[in-house]
Parts: sequence; C-alpha cells; structure tokens
Amino acid sequence: MILIPVMESMDGILSELSGLIDILEKNGTELKNDSISFVRKLEAAAEKYRLPIASQLSVIRGKLVCGAPKPENTVLNRREYRALEKSFILSQLEAVNDCVNGCLEDSRRVFAECEKLACQVTVRLKAKGELEGYEAASLNGGGIMALASRDGELAPIVVHIAGLAGALNTKIIFDKTMSLSGLYDPEENQ
Repeated sequence: MILIPVMESMDGILSELSGLIDILEKNGTELKNDSISFVRKLEAAAEKYRLPIASQLSVIRGKLVCGAPKPENTVLNRREYRALEKSFILSQLEAVNDCVNGCLEDSRRVFAECEKLACQVTVRLKAKGELEGYEAASLNGGGIMALASRDGELAPIVVHIAGLAGALNTKIIFDKTMSLSGLYDPEENQ
C-alpha cells in the first residue's frame, strides 16, 4: 500500500504537466528539456519512495533524450520535424501520466473506500453524541479513531479501515474525514 503523503507528492509533481502543455501550446523551444526534467523529477521521487515505476520512467526519459524517431525514406522539413517532435514528446508525457496514475490507481480506490467508511464512523459518532463536549478544533483523526475504537459497533469498522489502508494512512484518512463529514472546517480555523 502506498502512503498518502507519497501519493500526494507524486500528484504534486504530476500537476506540473499542465505547464508543459502550456509550453507545447506556445511552441516553446524549452519543451524537450523541460519534459526531460519533469520526468527526471518523477523518476527521482519514485526511486526515493521505492515505487516500482522508477525504471519505466527512466526508459521514457531515455526516449525523450533520444528524440522522435525519424520516418524511414521520408525527408522532413524543419516545420514537419518540429511537429513530429512535439507529437512524440506529448505521447511520452501521456505515457508518464498513465504510468504514475496506473501505479497509484489501486491505492486511490482503497483510500476512497476507506474515506467513505471513516465518514460513516464520524457521522455515527456525532449522531450517538460521542463528540459532545469536544471542540472540533481540538479533535484530530487519532482522537476520532480512539473514540470509535471504544464503541462496539464502530471498532470493527476502524480495524477494517486500518487493515485496508495501514495505520498511518488511516490516521490521515480520519483527519480528512473530519471536514468531509462536516465536523470540522479547516478554513474556519485558520
């Protein structure tokens, strides 16, 4: 299971993709170098977090370094070659996006399921009056988990979530769920 902070880090790097598409749209000359740097950054993060996609990203980066394959028996003028190169870079960026999202897909699905369950737990605690006497700003995911773990009906759900997502991810999921369930609005408390 991938940790939520790792997934958020990879998503943060992926968000830079729109800037590369802006460069593509403006026919920027730095597109190739910026694309290589982008893939290198994702590759370094994948290696740091020991994700199995690091080698796939290395291959894609190598393809970008080599450039678009030239068609055989065809002579291209400069404009045609630039169009071919842009199309090639775009296809490699798409491959990067698919590679990273494919790696994170199963974890995202599990986290979405866990968020639904955690939201139900939080709402049930609230409905049972278990959260009365607590200031919303003083509660956190760990506190919600502790309260739910003392409840015979909700404890198995917390254990199920922890089994699916892992301990650290479970705490983060319950932290996020506080705002999703209407218990806490982080923007009100800034």
